[in-house]
Amino acid sequence: MAGVFILLLTPVLIIFGRAQLRGELDDPALFGVMMLFFLPFYVGAWWLLWQFNGRFHLTPHSIILKQLGRTTEIAYADIIQLEERNQPAPHLRLRTHQNQKLIILYQTERFSELYATLRQHLSLMKQAEDVAFPLALRLPANYYWQGILPAMAILLFFGVLTVRLVSERPHLTAWHGAGFMGFIFLLILFVAFVTDHGSPTAVTFSDLNIQTRSLFGREKVWPANEIVNIVQERQKRTYRGSTFIVNTLVITFAEGKRLLLDEGRIWAFGYAPDRLYAILTQHYRGAQATANELIAQANKAYEAKEYDTAVSLYNKAIALYPPYTSYKLIVADTLYHLRRPSEALVAYQELVEFVPEHDQGWVGIGRCQMLLNELPAAADAFNHALRINPDAATAHYNLAMVQAKQNQRAAARASLHRALELQPKWREHVEQDAFLQQLL
Repeated sequence: MAGVFILLLTPVLIIFGRAQLRGELDDPALFGVMMLFFLPFYVGAWWLLWQFNGRFHLTPHSIILKQLGRTTEIAYADIIQLEERNQPAPHLRLRTHQNQKLIILYQTERFSELYATLRQHLSLMKQAEDVAFPLALRLPANYYWQGILPAMAILLFFGVLTVRLVSERPHLTAWHGAGFMGFIFLLILFVAFVTDHGSPTAVTFSDLNIQTRSLFGREKVWPANEIVNIVQERQKRTYRGSTFIVNTLVITFAEGKRLLLDEGRIWAFGYAPDRLYAILTQHYRGAQATANELIAQANKAYEAKEYDTAVSLYNKAIALYPPYTSYKLIVADTLYHLRRPSEALVAYQELVEFVPEHDQGWVGIGRCQMLLNELPAAADAFNHALRINPDAATAHYNLAMVQAKQNQRAAARASLHRALELQPKWREHVEQDAFLQQLL
């Protein structure tokens, strides 16, 4: 981001600073401001020189780096991760249990041979521990400071320059200076907005959805049950004769929507791109694929009237992939028709916990409570279903039966008449039911 700031603001610097800079470099104040402005870049250049300079030597048990007169040795057994990065320049980064880091630039002499040897020695490299979901990823503070520090330096430079211009030119007022600094500030914000281009600064992966938040507060929720595919788009790039791979993690959802996480952003989150891809694939696609197989088996068992087997398979699929909790309706209906109201009631309750506005779930709860002779609770459940869907004929019909059992004849008659208005074909059944005939 610092490079983009400098590129866009250089013309402004030339236009507004030329008259002040020409012939006045001996001005101590102006010279001090210039040195302060360029100091971060001097430090950055020295850091790059320190990080990417040195000679490597591989032994049968360790890798040795001789760098600026300093020798560092890392045993292969201590290395837990080998990362391939492309910023600020293509390089490898080794990590150890003690959080030591060792950087190997692609331009290192005999890099290909060194890389192959490292891979051979690290073939039994320890795997990172499994992660727990929900998995929350956020950009660290130092990521923001990489953009904030250059922006502060630019604002400081132009602030001092503006003060000098306003003080030395009578036709300029403080309002001119404030307007110019406002323009610079808005330009910085515009560059930050363009470079952010909607990339998330925070991502939370959970069983039910993926939540993202971008730099300027835009929040989005991506349902996990709409995930169609998770892939890594690999692009080959060449840097000074060395070829390296850039990975973009692409999560595709229903209707063609895509969530993109570029390689640099994934590294900033603290994960290697391959590692995060493996975690998400295993959690979403792996679990969903297995759940799909279980659902297919459950459907076949249900068609064969092997209801206990079907219920067990549906429950296993739901436990493995929670977005399939909607299948609890089939489980609950099956248990209800098997005359197991207590088990069915639990299944219906789990369904409405997952989808509170599921009117069929509330009707199911009421029907189970009727069988268990919990009439007040059953009436509450049917009324809840009707608040969700006033035209739920089944809720009106069952509520009429509850009200009749509670000797609320007027209310029962009104509920039954409403049910028959919605479902006229039920009248024949009601006329043959001695209990309901009295309500017609």
